[in-house]
Amino acid sequence: MITTLMTSVGSTAPVFGEDTTNGVPTAGATPAQIAAAAQRFAALSPSARHAWLAAHLPALRAGTITLAQLP
Repeated sequence: MITTLMTSVGSTAPVFGEDTTNGVPTAGATPAQIAAAAQRFAALSPSARHAWLAAHLPALRAGTITLAQLP
């Protein structure tokens, strides 16, 4: 889902397990960290996900959102 969102807004999708900050690969997130962030986001209601994505679209496009910043 995250990969689809990123590519739909014109960003490049990170490689699985790769954490990027400002589009620059960093030390990398673990699969467990990625899964936990995805589960938190998926647990939100559709309207809450939409509202969060709409509010954070510029940061998502810029690649400045970290896994810890996902709701």
